[in-house]
Amino acid sequence: MKYVRTTLRFTLALLLLATLYGCDSAELDEPGGPSAQIIGTLASSVAAGKTEVVCPEAIITINDVLATVAFLEDDECTFFISDVPLGEEVVIAIELVDEGLTGIIVLDDVFADELIEILIGADTNALTISVLRRIDPLEEGFLPERITENNIEIGLGPGLFDQDLTIDGNKVAVIGVADVSCASDDWTTIAGDVTVNGNKAIFQNVKFLSPVRVRGNKARFINTCFGDVLVSFGNDRDDH
Repeated sequence: MKYVRTTLRFTLALLLLATLYGCDSAELDEPGGPSAQIIGTLASSVAAGKTEVVCPEAIITINDVLATVAFLEDDECTFFISDVPLGEEVVIAIELVDEGLTGIIVLDDVFADELIEILIGADTNALTISVLRRIDPLEEGFLPERITENNIEIGLGPGLFDQDLTIDGNKVAVIGVADVSCASDDWTTIAGDVTVNGNKAIFQNVKFLSPVRVRGNKARFINTCFGDVLVSFGNDRDDH
């Protein structure tokens, strides 16, 4: 399956951005309107003499506007950004405060409801940003009962999918349509059992009416309903 991955490495001397200092803390343009989303991971470290994971302090701006970042309480420093603006060119700037490292990446042709993955790493003098952008290979609105491909994104409209779903592929994203309450019928809803055997699956804006069994690693659930229970941002260690 086709997908796009970009990796950039930055050195401290070249990438100190003035726009990160004194930046406006206003919300991104047109909050609540059509947007893309980012799910990312920050390189973590373990403090000397301690066992807990320490996530680095990060400042992230999008088109010179400070982003609202939601962190998942896990051992991988995972974060989520909603309301990423659309456009032919979206500029993301990242500063790791304690390390004194800064980098930027430019995303071309960001489209509505796209889910972009970012991995941010650092060593003593450089910052590395890896970006994964999936290309949807399936007909929009079609949900197969078994997904074996890797690195794909499936977009679904609202309505009931009265079927089971098994995901064997890795890095599969299923993106639906949400409403304000889990009691609404206007969600993308999967009625049957869902089994996730692959790694790094992502579900966003999906309501589940039956059990979800996660056997792979690092599944993520973003704005999903398990019956009447809303999970804004959860992982595979939650009880579903």
